Amino acid sequence: AMMLRVFVAATSDGFAVMPGGLVRTAPAGVPGVVSMQRGGGCKDTWIVGDEGTVKEPAVAADQANVVPLRYAGDRREAAGELPSRAADGLFWVGRYAERSHGVIRLLRTLLLGVTDAARPWTMREVEPLLALAVSLDLVPSQELGRAPAQVLGLIPAIQSALTDPAHPNGASANLQRLANAAAGVRDRLPPDCWRIVTALARQPVAPVGRPAPARLLLRLDELVMLSAALWGAVDDNMTRDAGWRFLEIGKWLERAINLIAIIGSASAAALAADSHGRPIDEDRLLGAIFAVAGMRAPSVAQSDGTLNHAAALAALLTDNSNPFSLAFHIDALSAHLHALPPPSGWGPSTSLSGEAAITQALDVAQAARDRLITIADLVGPAAAPSSAPASLIKPLHAALAPIASWLPEISNLLTQAYLIHVYARQA
Repeated sequence: AMMLRVFVAATSDGFAVMPGGLVRTAPAGVPGVVSMQRGGGCKDTWIVGDEGTVKEPAVAADQANVVPLRYAGDRREAAGELPSRAADGLFWVGRYAERSHGVIRLLRTLLLGVTDAARPWTMREVEPLLALAVSLDLVPSQELGRAPAQVLGLIPAIQSALTDPAHPNGASANLQRLANAAAGVRDRLPPDCWRIVTALARQPVAPVGRPAPARLLLRLDELVMLSAALWGAVDDNMTRDAGWRFLEIGKWLERAINLIAIIGSASAAALAADSHGRPIDEDRLLGAIFAVAGMRAPSVAQSDGTLNHAAALAALLTDNSNPFSLAFHIDALSAHLHALPPPSGWGPSTSLSGEAAITQALDVAQAARDRLITIADLVGPAAAPSSAPASLIKPLHAALAPIASWLPEISNLLTQAYLIHVYARQA
């Protein structure tokens, strides 16, 4: 038994059936059952025409073999085509990858701090990052004693945020969201990316009994390396088309939002600590911020072992040559928004057209960049005398607040300009 599967090709005026196709055959001894799972085979089938004759290709093929398209004139050029759902999926792969990466780094920094054998963190030192973890709903709000032994009470909460798939904002849930988004655009990602995503989302065997910090640190280290490998595979192997740009926009947008949350939480904690008359060691605080952001603090270290606070904050906020700096994030975001294909034909019929939406998104990114220029004056070397270096980080909470509110609006405007299927979702 044989089955012929034919192929159709889209032309400028309809669909044409290709000559030949794919023949699938039944296995020997099983007549009438055409199944690859039961040992069947397949061969390409070619229609070569009459033997010994060569015909000129007809300008108009058999018209009965062409089905006209209802809206053939509305099709876009192939080079600019990217389905709305594919753009949305790639955008959220970028966002979930960075969101998961931020959660993983925060949990690893917390765990390293509270289990440091030489000098474990006190409650005052863990408070800024703990406040950030609480604001992200990673760990419950809790009052811990100031003794290092009592700070170890954070370990079960860290384990839950890392390994519990039922934790709505934990690492496991975010990695599963990443896997779900990547599954929908798997054919648009390099093959290695999918393998890395499945490794990230794999659930480890849950430890029995009390949490083991060493086991948790090994898992966190593994996830950090896999996250870095994911972006390495994208950088090395992904075609630089519109899909790649949506992926990169999601990446830089989420990284900027995450960095502002880290610095804002640390700034608020420093202000709160001062109001209670117990200032925080800002060298350790800045070191923790660098660790969560994925940066190296030694580049801003001074000869006496302390950190140059102005240089540290400039590296975090205004250094547009540093991929971990907020200025770099916003510049990269603007560059990708500029390079996207025109949104005409993508957007829905709303009061704000696609072109206007993307222009407004670019204006928002420029406003954020202009705001960083004023922040550069705030944290620059001339802003803080050496006798009072701790005064630098505290004003940042209010200074970064406008950018924190503007960046999510870029996501909304991008949706309005390009992700038209979102408007078709049922409420």
